[in-house]
Amino acid sequence: MTPVGAPNTNTRKAADVTLGKREQVVARLPWELLRDEATATRRDTTEHLDELVAMFTKNAEAAGSKVVRAADNAAACRAVMEALDAAPQVIIKSKSMVTEEIGLRHHMEASGFTVYETDLGEWIVQVRGELPSHVTAPAIHLSAAQIADTLSAVLGKKLSSDPTALTGEATDYLKQPLRKAQLGISGANFLIAETGEIVVIENEGNAYFCTSAEKHVVVTGIDKVIRRRDDLPALLRVLTVSATGQPQTVYTHVIGRRSGDGHARTIVLVDNGRTALARSAYAEASRCIRCGACMVVCPVFRQVTGHGYKTVYPGPIGILVAPYLEPEQTPSDAPFFSTLCGACSDICPVRIPISDLIAKRREQLWREGATPPMVRHGVGLWKRAQARGPLGVLLRPLLRLMLRYPALRRLGQLTRRGARR
Repeated sequence: MTPVGAPNTNTRKAADVTLGKREQVVARLPWELLRDEATATRRDTTEHLDELVAMFTKNAEAAGSKVVRAADNAAACRAVMEALDAAPQVIIKSKSMVTEEIGLRHHMEASGFTVYETDLGEWIVQVRGELPSHVTAPAIHLSAAQIADTLSAVLGKKLSSDPTALTGEATDYLKQPLRKAQLGISGANFLIAETGEIVVIENEGNAYFCTSAEKHVVVTGIDKVIRRRDDLPALLRVLTVSATGQPQTVYTHVIGRRSGDGHARTIVLVDNGRTALARSAYAEASRCIRCGACMVVCPVFRQVTGHGYKTVYPGPIGILVAPYLEPEQTPSDAPFFSTLCGACSDICPVRIPISDLIAKRREQLWREGATPPMVRHGVGLWKRAQARGPLGVLLRPLLRLMLRYPALRRLGQLTRRGARR
Protein backbone atom coordinates (compact mmCIF):
# COMPACT_ATOMS: atom_id res chain seq x y z
CA MET A 1 0.00 0.00 0.00
CA THR A 2 1.25 3.48 -0.78
CA PRO A 3 0.23 6.84 0.67
CA VAL A 4 -0.23 8.27 -2.83
CA GLY A 5 -3.70 9.21 -3.98
CA ALA A 6 -6.28 11.89 -4.51
CA PRO A 7 -6.82 14.29 -1.60
CA ASN A 8 -9.46 13.06 0.84
CA THR A 9 -11.49 16.22 1.33
CA ASN A 10 -13.52 14.69 4.18
CA THR A 11 -10.39 14.17 6.25
CA ARG A 12 -9.01 17.59 5.41
CA LYS A 13 -12.27 19.36 6.28
CA ALA A 14 -12.65 17.54 9.58
CA ALA A 15 -8.99 18.16 10.44
CA ASP A 16 -9.36 21.88 9.75
CA VAL A 17 -12.40 22.08 12.03
CA THR A 18 -10.49 20.38 14.86
CA LEU A 19 -7.42 22.57 14.38
CA GLY A 20 -9.55 25.72 14.35
CA LYS A 21 -11.28 24.81 17.60
CA ARG A 22 -7.96 23.83 19.15
CA GLU A 23 -6.40 27.18 18.26
CA GLN A 24 -9.23 29.09 19.95
CA VAL A 25 -9.03 27.06 23.18
CA VAL A 26 -5.23 27.11 23.35
CA ALA A 27 -5.28 30.92 23.19
CA ARG A 28 -7.23 31.01 26.47
CA LEU A 29 -4.96 28.64 28.40
CA PRO A 30 -1.43 28.71 29.85
CA TRP A 31 -0.70 26.17 27.13
CA GLU A 32 3.07 25.91 27.30
CA LEU A 33 2.97 25.40 31.07
CA LEU A 34 0.39 22.64 30.66
CA ARG A 35 2.58 21.03 28.01
CA ASP A 36 5.57 21.18 30.36
CA GLU A 37 3.62 19.47 33.16
CA ALA A 38 2.21 16.81 30.87
CA THR A 39 5.61 16.14 29.30
CA ALA A 40 7.27 15.73 32.69
CA THR A 41 4.58 13.27 33.78
CA ARG A 42 4.90 11.16 30.66
CA ARG A 43 8.70 11.24 30.80
CA ASP A 44 8.43 9.87 34.34
CA THR A 45 6.30 7.03 32.98
CA THR A 46 8.83 6.12 30.30
CA GLU A 47 11.79 6.25 32.66
CA HIS A 48 10.12 4.31 35.51
CA LEU A 49 7.68 2.09 33.62
CA ASP A 50 8.30 -1.13 35.54
CA GLU A 51 8.08 0.60 38.91
CA LEU A 52 4.82 2.38 38.09
CA VAL A 53 3.16 -0.70 36.60
CA ALA A 54 4.02 -2.67 39.75
CA MET A 55 2.64 0.13 41.94
CA PHE A 56 -0.57 0.32 39.93
CA THR A 57 -1.02 -3.45 40.04
CA LYS A 58 -0.64 -3.54 43.82
CA ASN A 59 -3.10 -0.72 44.45
CA ALA A 60 -5.66 -1.86 41.86
CA GLU A 61 -5.71 -5.34 43.39
CA ALA A 62 -6.06 -3.82 46.87
CA ALA A 63 -9.12 -1.98 45.53
CA GLY A 64 -10.73 -5.24 44.45
CA SER A 65 -9.76 -5.53 40.78
CA LYS A 66 -7.98 -8.48 39.25
CA VAL A 67 -4.91 -7.43 37.26
CA VAL A 68 -3.43 -9.60 34.51
CA ARG A 69 -0.22 -8.89 32.60
CA ALA A 70 -0.23 -9.87 28.92
CA ALA A 71 3.04 -10.06 27.02
CA ASP A 72 1.55 -10.07 23.53
CA ASN A 73 -1.64 -10.09 21.45
CA ALA A 74 -2.43 -13.76 21.98
CA ALA A 75 -1.93 -13.57 25.74
CA ALA A 76 -4.13 -10.47 25.95
CA CYS A 77 -6.99 -12.12 24.04
CA ARG A 78 -6.73 -15.22 26.23
CA ALA A 79 -6.81 -13.10 29.38
CA VAL A 80 -9.97 -11.31 28.25
CA MET A 81 -11.77 -14.55 27.41
CA GLU A 82 -10.79 -16.05 30.77
CA ALA A 83 -12.00 -12.91 32.56
CA LEU A 84 -15.36 -13.03 30.78
CA ASP A 85 -15.75 -16.74 31.61
CA ALA A 86 -19.16 -16.83 29.96
CA ALA A 87 -21.07 -18.56 27.20
CA PRO A 88 -21.26 -16.61 23.93
CA GLN A 89 -23.57 -13.62 24.34
CA VAL A 90 -23.78 -9.89 23.69
CA ILE A 91 -20.78 -7.76 24.68
CA ILE A 92 -20.73 -3.98 24.68
CA LYS A 93 -17.44 -2.28 24.06
CA SER A 94 -16.28 1.32 24.30
CA LYS A 95 -13.49 2.85 22.29
CA SER A 96 -10.08 1.23 22.74
CA MET A 97 -7.18 1.36 20.31
CA VAL A 98 -5.44 -1.44 22.21
CA THR A 99 -8.31 -3.82 21.48
CA GLU A 100 -7.96 -2.90 17.80
CA GLU A 101 -4.23 -3.53 18.06
CA ILE A 102 -4.65 -7.03 19.48
CA GLY A 103 -7.62 -7.96 17.26
CA LEU A 104 -9.86 -8.62 20.26
CA ARG A 105 -13.25 -8.05 18.64
CA HIS A 106 -12.49 -10.46 15.80
CA HIS A 107 -11.23 -13.02 18.32
CA MET A 108 -14.42 -12.79 20.36
CA GLU A 109 -16.66 -12.93 17.30
CA ALA A 110 -14.84 -16.06 16.15
CA SER A 111 -15.72 -17.55 19.55
CA GLY A 112 -19.42 -16.85 19.04
CA PHE A 113 -19.87 -13.57 20.92
CA THR A 114 -21.83 -10.65 19.45
CA VAL A 115 -19.77 -7.51 19.98
CA TYR A 116 -21.19 -4.01 19.70
CA GLU A 117 -18.81 -1.09 19.34
CA THR A 118 -20.80 1.58 21.18
CA ASP A 119 -18.72 4.63 20.25
CA LEU A 120 -20.52 6.04 17.21
CA GLY A 121 -17.43 6.38 15.02
CA GLU A 122 -16.16 2.95 16.00
CA TRP A 123 -19.56 1.39 15.29
CA ILE A 124 -19.60 2.98 11.82
CA VAL A 125 -16.21 1.55 10.87
CA GLN A 126 -17.15 -1.78 12.47
CA VAL A 127 -20.18 -2.24 10.21
CA ARG A 128 -18.09 -1.09 7.22
CA GLY A 129 -15.41 -3.67 8.03
CA GLU A 130 -12.67 -1.03 8.24
CA LEU A 131 -9.93 -0.04 10.64
CA PRO A 132 -10.39 3.29 12.40
CA SER A 133 -8.76 5.96 10.28
CA HIS A 134 -7.78 8.13 13.27
CA VAL A 135 -7.14 7.35 16.93
CA THR A 136 -9.88 9.64 18.27
CA ALA A 137 -12.07 10.15 15.18
CA PRO A 138 -12.43 6.67 13.64
CA ALA A 139 -14.69 7.79 10.78
CA ILE A 140 -12.90 11.04 9.94
CA HIS A 141 -12.49 9.87 6.34
CA LEU A 142 -16.24 9.63 5.70
CA SER A 143 -18.76 12.27 4.69
CA ALA A 144 -22.21 12.50 6.26
CA ALA A 145 -23.68 11.12 3.03
CA GLN A 146 -21.39 8.08 3.15
CA ILE A 147 -22.31 7.47 6.78
CA ALA A 148 -26.00 7.76 5.91
CA ASP A 149 -25.59 5.15 3.17
CA THR A 150 -23.77 2.82 5.58
CA LEU A 151 -26.36 3.12 8.35
CA SER A 152 -29.24 2.87 5.89
CA ALA A 153 -27.95 -0.55 4.85
CA VAL A 154 -27.59 -1.64 8.49
CA LEU A 155 -30.95 -0.35 9.68
CA GLY A 156 -32.89 -1.29 6.57
CA LYS A 157 -34.34 2.14 5.87
CA LYS A 158 -33.31 5.24 3.99
CA LEU A 159 -31.68 7.82 6.24
CA SER A 160 -30.95 11.46 5.58
CA SER A 161 -27.41 12.79 5.83
CA ASP A 162 -28.30 15.20 8.64
CA PRO A 163 -25.73 14.51 11.39
CA THR A 164 -28.21 15.04 14.24
CA ALA A 165 -30.70 12.64 12.68
CA LEU A 166 -28.00 10.05 12.04
CA THR A 167 -26.82 10.26 15.65
CA GLY A 168 -30.39 9.78 16.86
CA GLU A 169 -30.89 6.71 14.69
CA ALA A 170 -27.61 5.18 15.89
CA THR A 171 -28.49 5.87 19.52
CA ASP A 172 -31.88 4.20 19.13
CA TYR A 173 -30.24 1.15 17.58
CA LEU A 174 -27.49 0.80 20.21
CA LYS A 175 -29.55 1.52 23.32
CA GLN A 176 -30.86 -2.05 23.57
CA PRO A 177 -27.46 -3.75 23.91
CA LEU A 178 -26.21 -0.87 26.08
CA ARG A 179 -29.00 -1.39 28.59
CA LYS A 180 -29.16 -5.19 28.60
CA ALA A 181 -25.59 -6.48 28.18
CA GLN A 182 -23.95 -7.95 31.25
CA LEU A 183 -20.43 -7.96 29.81
CA GLY A 184 -18.56 -4.73 29.08
CA ILE A 185 -15.12 -3.99 27.72
CA SER A 186 -13.34 -0.64 27.80
CA GLY A 187 -9.92 0.83 27.37
CA ALA A 188 -8.32 3.40 29.64
CA ASN A 189 -6.85 6.80 28.95
CA PHE A 190 -4.70 6.73 32.06
CA LEU A 191 -3.91 4.43 35.00
CA ILE A 192 -3.06 6.11 38.33
CA ALA A 193 -0.34 4.16 40.07
CA GLU A 194 -0.70 5.63 43.58
CA THR A 195 -4.42 4.80 43.80
CA GLY A 196 -4.98 1.94 41.34
CA GLU A 197 -7.68 3.97 39.59
CA ILE A 198 -8.63 3.86 35.92
CA VAL A 199 -9.37 7.05 33.98
CA VAL A 200 -11.71 6.97 30.98
CA ILE A 201 -12.78 10.10 29.11
CA GLU A 202 -15.61 10.26 26.57
CA ASN A 203 -18.26 12.50 25.02
CA GLU A 204 -21.12 10.13 24.21
CA GLY A 205 -21.91 8.45 27.54
CA ASN A 206 -21.53 4.95 26.13
CA ALA A 207 -18.39 4.14 28.12
CA TYR A 208 -20.38 4.51 31.36
CA PHE A 209 -22.53 1.51 30.40
CA CYS A 210 -19.48 -0.56 29.48
CA THR A 211 -17.60 0.20 32.70
CA SER A 212 -20.74 -0.39 34.80
CA ALA A 213 -21.55 -3.83 33.37
CA GLU A 214 -21.77 -6.81 35.71
CA LYS A 215 -18.43 -7.98 34.35
CA HIS A 216 -16.11 -5.20 33.23
CA VAL A 217 -12.80 -5.92 31.51
CA VAL A 218 -10.32 -3.10 30.96
CA VAL A 219 -7.85 -3.70 28.13
CA THR A 220 -5.08 -1.13 28.09
CA GLY A 221 -1.39 -0.66 27.45
CA ILE A 222 1.09 -0.58 30.29
CA ASP A 223 2.28 2.78 28.95
CA LYS A 224 -0.95 4.47 30.18
CA VAL A 225 0.25 4.45 33.77
CA ILE A 226 1.07 7.73 35.56
CA ARG A 227 2.43 8.18 39.05
CA ARG A 228 -0.04 10.46 40.90
CA ARG A 229 -3.61 11.67 40.72
CA ASP A 230 -2.21 15.22 40.87
CA ASP A 231 -0.57 14.54 37.50
CA LEU A 232 -3.96 14.04 35.88
CA PRO A 233 -5.37 17.59 35.38
CA ALA A 234 -2.67 18.78 32.97
CA LEU A 235 -2.81 15.53 31.01
CA LEU A 236 -6.60 15.66 30.69
CA ARG A 237 -6.47 19.25 29.50
CA VAL A 238 -3.81 18.80 26.83
CA LEU A 239 -5.31 15.50 25.67
CA THR A 240 -8.82 16.88 25.20
CA VAL A 241 -7.76 20.15 23.59
CA SER A 242 -5.38 18.36 21.23
CA ALA A 243 -7.79 15.56 20.32
CA THR A 244 -11.04 17.42 19.68
CA GLY A 245 -10.49 21.12 20.34
CA GLN A 246 -12.76 20.96 23.41
CA PRO A 247 -11.78 22.57 26.72
CA GLN A 248 -12.69 19.23 28.31
CA THR A 249 -14.67 16.11 27.46
CA VAL A 250 -18.31 15.74 28.44
CA TYR A 251 -17.54 12.86 30.81
CA THR A 252 -14.43 12.04 32.83
CA HIS A 253 -14.63 8.75 34.74
CA VAL A 254 -12.13 8.08 37.52
CA ILE A 255 -12.93 4.49 38.46
CA GLY A 256 -11.71 2.78 41.61
CA ARG A 257 -13.22 0.20 43.94
CA ARG A 258 -16.27 -1.75 42.74
CA SER A 259 -19.50 -1.47 44.70
CA GLY A 260 -19.28 -5.02 46.05
CA ASP A 261 -22.71 -6.02 44.72
CA GLY A 262 -21.46 -8.93 42.65
CA HIS A 263 -19.81 -6.85 39.96
CA ALA A 264 -16.30 -7.85 38.92
CA ARG A 265 -13.52 -6.01 37.14
CA THR A 266 -10.42 -7.41 35.45
CA ILE A 267 -7.67 -5.14 34.15
CA VAL A 268 -5.56 -6.60 31.34
CA LEU A 269 -2.26 -4.74 31.07
CA VAL A 270 -0.86 -5.26 27.59
CA ASP A 271 2.86 -4.98 26.82
CA ASN A 272 3.07 -6.17 23.21
CA GLY A 273 6.26 -4.24 22.46
CA ARG A 274 5.76 -1.28 24.79
CA THR A 275 8.67 -2.15 27.07
CA ALA A 276 10.92 -2.60 24.06
CA LEU A 277 9.85 0.80 22.71
CA ALA A 278 10.49 2.49 26.06
CA ARG A 279 14.01 1.07 26.10
CA SER A 280 14.81 1.82 22.47
CA ALA A 281 16.38 4.75 20.65
CA TYR A 282 12.80 5.94 20.04
CA ALA A 283 11.79 5.90 23.72
CA GLU A 284 10.43 9.45 23.55
CA ALA A 285 7.58 8.11 21.39
CA SER A 286 6.40 6.17 24.48
CA ARG A 287 5.15 9.47 25.88
CA CYS A 288 2.31 9.49 23.33
CA ILE A 289 -1.15 10.07 24.89
CA ARG A 290 -3.03 9.09 21.67
CA CYS A 291 -4.54 12.53 21.01
CA GLY A 292 -4.09 12.33 17.23
CA ALA A 293 -3.05 15.98 16.85
CA CYS A 294 0.03 15.01 14.84
CA MET A 295 -2.27 13.29 12.36
CA VAL A 296 -4.66 16.14 11.62
CA VAL A 297 -1.76 18.54 11.05
CA CYS A 298 0.28 16.13 8.89
CA PRO A 299 0.11 16.89 5.13
CA VAL A 300 0.46 13.20 4.26
CA PHE A 301 -2.28 12.04 6.64
CA ARG A 302 -4.60 14.81 5.52
CA GLN A 303 -4.34 13.54 1.96
CA VAL A 304 -4.54 9.76 2.39
CA THR A 305 -6.21 9.31 5.84
CA GLY A 306 -5.10 6.71 8.33
CA HIS A 307 -5.92 3.83 6.02
CA GLY A 308 -2.94 4.69 3.84
CA TYR A 309 -0.62 3.51 6.62
CA LYS A 310 -2.14 0.01 6.96
CA THR A 311 -1.75 0.08 10.75
CA VAL A 312 -4.03 0.69 13.74
CA TYR A 313 -1.75 3.57 14.76
CA PRO A 314 -1.37 5.77 11.67
CA GLY A 315 0.15 9.16 11.00
CA PRO A 316 3.49 10.50 12.19
CA ILE A 317 3.39 8.88 15.63
CA GLY A 318 2.28 5.61 14.07
CA ILE A 319 5.46 5.57 11.99
CA LEU A 320 7.36 5.33 15.29
CA VAL A 321 5.17 3.11 17.48
CA ALA A 322 3.68 0.69 14.93
CA PRO A 323 7.00 -1.13 14.26
CA TYR A 324 6.97 -2.13 17.96
CA LEU A 325 3.23 -2.67 18.50
CA GLU A 326 2.26 -3.94 15.03
CA PRO A 327 5.47 -5.15 13.38
CA GLU A 328 3.76 -7.52 10.95
CA GLN A 329 1.38 -4.84 9.63
CA THR A 330 3.88 -2.00 9.34
CA PRO A 331 5.03 -1.28 5.75
CA SER A 332 8.80 -1.42 5.42
CA ASP A 333 8.87 2.05 3.87
CA ALA A 334 6.58 3.67 6.46
CA PRO A 335 9.27 6.17 7.62
CA PHE A 336 9.05 7.72 4.17
CA PHE A 337 5.33 8.49 4.57
CA SER A 338 6.41 11.89 5.93
CA THR A 339 7.56 15.22 4.57
CA LEU A 340 9.64 15.89 7.75
CA CYS A 341 8.03 19.35 7.84
CA GLY A 342 8.07 19.29 11.65
CA ALA A 343 4.39 20.21 12.15
CA CYS A 344 3.86 17.01 14.15
CA SER A 345 6.63 17.90 16.58
CA ASP A 346 5.35 21.45 16.99
CA ILE A 347 1.80 20.40 17.85
CA CYS A 348 2.54 17.39 20.09
CA PRO A 349 1.20 18.21 23.58
CA VAL A 350 3.88 16.12 25.30
CA ARG A 351 6.73 17.49 23.18
CA ILE A 352 7.72 14.30 21.36
CA PRO A 353 10.25 15.28 18.65
CA ILE A 354 8.34 13.15 16.16
CA SER A 355 9.92 14.53 13.01
CA ASP A 356 13.45 14.08 14.36
CA LEU A 357 12.69 10.50 15.39
CA ILE A 358 11.28 9.69 11.95
CA ALA A 359 14.48 11.06 10.41
CA LYS A 360 16.47 8.87 12.80
CA ARG A 361 14.42 5.87 11.72
CA ARG A 362 15.20 6.64 8.08
CA GLU A 363 18.90 6.83 8.89
CA GLN A 364 18.69 3.45 10.63
CA LEU A 365 17.07 1.87 7.57
CA TRP A 366 19.75 3.40 5.34
CA ARG A 367 22.55 1.96 7.49
CA GLU A 368 20.85 -1.44 7.51
CA GLY A 369 20.46 -1.43 3.73
CA ALA A 370 16.68 -1.60 4.17
CA THR A 371 15.82 1.66 2.46
CA PRO A 372 13.24 1.12 -0.34
CA PRO A 373 14.74 0.96 -3.86
CA MET A 374 12.80 4.05 -4.93
CA VAL A 375 14.46 6.11 -2.21
CA ARG A 376 17.95 4.72 -2.85
CA HIS A 377 17.64 5.35 -6.57
CA GLY A 378 16.24 8.83 -5.92
CA VAL A 379 19.10 9.81 -3.62
CA GLY A 380 21.57 8.43 -6.14
CA LEU A 381 20.03 10.49 -8.92
CA TRP A 382 20.15 13.70 -6.88
CA LYS A 383 23.81 13.08 -6.05
CA ARG A 384 24.60 12.59 -9.73
CA ALA A 385 22.59 15.68 -10.62
CA GLN A 386 24.86 17.78 -8.42
CA ALA A 387 27.94 16.53 -10.22
CA ARG A 388 29.62 18.53 -12.92
CA GLY A 389 29.69 17.31 -16.46
CA PRO A 390 27.13 16.18 -19.04
CA LEU A 391 25.24 13.78 -16.70
CA GLY A 392 24.55 16.49 -14.15
CA VAL A 393 23.43 18.91 -16.84
CA LEU A 394 20.99 16.28 -18.16
CA LEU A 395 19.60 15.15 -14.80
CA ARG A 396 18.96 18.53 -13.15
CA PRO A 397 16.11 19.68 -15.46
CA LEU A 398 14.65 16.14 -15.50
CA LEU A 399 14.44 16.00 -11.70
CA ARG A 400 12.96 19.49 -11.58
CA LEU A 401 10.22 18.30 -13.93
CA MET A 402 9.54 15.28 -11.70
CA LEU A 403 9.11 17.58 -8.70
CA ARG A 404 6.79 19.86 -10.64
CA TYR A 405 4.47 17.27 -12.18
CA PRO A 406 2.79 14.56 -10.01
CA ALA A 407 2.28 12.27 -13.04
CA LEU A 408 6.03 12.05 -13.50
CA ARG A 409 6.60 11.47 -9.78
CA ARG A 410 4.28 8.46 -10.04
CA LEU A 411 6.95 6.77 -12.18
CA GLY A 412 9.07 6.40 -9.08
CA GLN A 413 6.35 4.27 -7.49
CA LEU A 414 7.00 1.53 -10.04
CA THR A 415 10.07 0.52 -8.04
CA ARG A 416 7.93 -0.30 -4.99
CA ARG A 417 6.90 -3.85 -4.24
CA GLY A 418 3.24 -4.35 -5.08
CA ALA A 419 2.94 -1.16 -7.10
CA ARG A 420 0.56 -1.17 -10.04
CA ARG A 421 2.28 -1.37 -13.39
